[in-house]
Amino acid sequence: MRHIILVPLILASILLLAGTGCDVGKPTEPRGEAAPVRDAVLDAESTVELPMTYVNEKYGFRFNHGKDWVFTDQSHRKELVEGWTFAIPGENGKPEAIIISSVIKKNPKLLRYSKSSWKEFLSTDSEGKNNPSIEILDFEKIKFDGEDCVYVRMLKKNGPYVSIEYQYNYGDKTYSLGFSALESKYEKHLPAWNAVLKSYQK
Repeated sequence: MRHIILVPLILASILLLAGTGCDVGKPTEPRGEAAPVRDAVLDAESTVELPMTYVNEKYGFRFNHGKDWVFTDQSHRKELVEGWTFAIPGENGKPEAIIISSVIKKNPKLLRYSKSSWKEFLSTDSEGKNNPSIEILDFEKIKFDGEDCVYVRMLKKNGPYVSIEYQYNYGDKTYSLGFSALESKYEKHLPAWNAVLKSYQK
């Protein structure tokens, strides 16, 4: 399960640090007006208008996104049950930030983690060696779209980039919604992330 949880961060680093493009995926529909009630942490006071909505009919969730964001279906990756990314381009057209959504096999230990055990969980590589490149900035257990959820904000020092992730269990799956940005562009794209977060519905 360790490698499954790490996949969203790996996808983010590949797209952001390598500066690669993405294949355009399934078209999305215009933004809906319905908004959920949540107790989730908001990471920026301001938001932006996002005119499009990504709808995942299989798993029953949706969220708003920018018209020029580049969609990639990551479901072919063996580590994920299914996964999707939206790259947010900068002025030069290269990705500066990314929205990551995934549905994986249920992690029954999810709500038993603490800040220290989460860091230990994420900072151990495939050979069991400690990897000090991850710094946990915030760790909370909150309500997200009505579900008990783990909220994590972390710094990946080898980018460097900052990642935020929400994970919650529903049925036999663990759902994840995340945001990752180059550290120098983090504040710039927080309002867009906040708009995605506020629009998320399951």
